[in-house]
Amino acid sequence: MIPEIHLLEKFDSFAIDVGEIDVNIVAGDEYSLAIKSNLETHKVAIKNADDMLEVTDISKDTGGDISSKLAKFLGEDAETEKSDDYTNITLTVPTAKTFDEVKINIKSGNLNMDKIHSDDIRLDVKSGEINSKSPYNN
Repeated sequence: MIPEIHLLEKFDSFAIDVGEIDVNIVAGDEYSLAIKSNLETHKVAIKNADDMLEVTDISKDTGGDISSKLAKFLGEDAETEKSDDYTNITLTVPTAKTFDEVKINIKSGNLNMDKIHSDDIRLDVKSGEINSKSPYNN
């Protein structure tokens, strides 16, 4: 699937609040957001105004296949079509940018952050992994 890419205006703070979505935050040359999903039920709202970016999962919970959800929780591969369901977003921000505030809330998904500078970072990942590279190492 080809990602849906949004070029963003500059922002000083950002908040991401999603359900079953993997989130990647990477350093780059510009502000952009890529959404990649093979699910029609996953919808993401983007508000980019007043030096603030807000990314919100507005998906409808369809319930899904309980065996694939259990297998994902246990780290196993379920033999159902739903085991290949995924949505991920990748936020690209300029390498040297220092943010005033970063808030990330993920219900079930992984968070990968690449050298993010901020005066205030608040993370709430209920189920999933957090992987981060220090902004102070090359």
